Amino acid sequence: MDATGTFDAAQILDAKSTFNAPTVPRDGQATASRAETRAKIQAKYDAGAPLYTKDDFRRVVEVFDRAMLEGGMHEHRLAVRGIDGVRVRFVLKVGAFASIKVPGKDTTLKFILQDVRIKHHSIEMMTGRNNSSSDADLPLAVAALPFSVVHTGAMVNKTTGQTMAGRPAPWDWRDSSAVAARLAMFWPGWEITETCSHVWAIFLGLVPVVVDRSVLARADVVCLPGVIDKVVAFGCGSMAAADRESEKRVGVQHALVLSVRHALLARANRRRAYGWAAVGEVRCYAQDAGYQPTDRGGLAEVGITVLEDPRGLLEVDSTSVVVSFAPDLPLRQIVADIARPAALIWPRVTDADGGPQCDPVSPRVRRMIKDYYVAVECPFDEPEWKSSNPVVYIRKTLPWTLWGGVQTNMIPLMLNE
Repeated sequence: MDATGTFDAAQILDAKSTFNAPTVPRDGQATASRAETRAKIQAKYDAGAPLYTKDDFRRVVEVFDRAMLEGGMHEHRLAVRGIDGVRVRFVLKVGAFASIKVPGKDTTLKFILQDVRIKHHSIEMMTGRNNSSSDADLPLAVAALPFSVVHTGAMVNKTTGQTMAGRPAPWDWRDSSAVAARLAMFWPGWEITETCSHVWAIFLGLVPVVVDRSVLARADVVCLPGVIDKVVAFGCGSMAAADRESEKRVGVQHALVLSVRHALLARANRRRAYGWAAVGEVRCYAQDAGYQPTDRGGLAEVGITVLEDPRGLLEVDSTSVVVSFAPDLPLRQIVADIARPAALIWPRVTDADGGPQCDPVSPRVRRMIKDYYVAVECPFDEPEWKSSNPVVYIRKTLPWTLWGGVQTNMIPLMLNE
């Protein structure tokens, strides 16, 4: 068994207390059945109660930072509000020891709790509609929460008391420069693709987005929002950990992220030449639970800053472009609650609920796309895109808002600058 692992509140126990367990019981928890709890959650969701909020994510960052800084010197508590308005508190004990009984055996393993992470819940998980058997039944104590908290830990030798090293990963030999070099390998091939040309044209503001008048009652075209100052990417994959089968897909996904950034920088320079409002820099962030330390350094060399969950989510706002391929969180549902980014590049949103297990479509996601976005034609014909089926969505910023003088920081897409 590896010496490292991720544990939830039900697994992490010592002689005195439960780690990460809620310390405040939920209202009605003792009597409400699972079916009743799920029905209440669904009713709140259907009524429009917010599930994800940036305030919750900011609180997570604040408490996690404090817990990691102070280590085992103090016990930290994180209160998370559920969709039903009830708060549940998690207890964080970084640096504490935990004993875990091996299921089916009379054996106990000792771990030291090293850091804390959040495990996001989609509305499908909360209501039992997730097809994944491992996530289908959330504990009732956390069933109404947008996320729960988990500790990661390292196994401790009971005899010596020393932390045991896990099996070395096959990519341990790679350093940051090797990761950056591997990313650079795929750039020339990406640049000559039709998809790359379309991405550049879209984010330079050169592609007219023609839509049906039934979608936009007063115009046939929309505008690319004027001020876009960041690109935030999720689920692009680890180049450090990529094998031969996945490295091209991972490399091309990061290349697309950089192309969006470069096109936005070029667009800002053109706006500046017109005398219009323009950003001086376009920041580029990436969040992926699979990133290794060498990914962080390698991506920094090419202009991408790696952020831990949920810091990437806090960067998503109206002046950002969100790029997502295979995130390990219900990103589309989270974005639908917290922001209306300037543009989205992520898997096509269909009329059916569901989709990827970790990032399913929900009624709120479909409503957001229908009310606020239009799809822009971009081929994505290369084999690397088949599994994610991405689409470019542009926020509906209408030309007449520019011409009527209401908003003056846009370049109409119909203007071939």
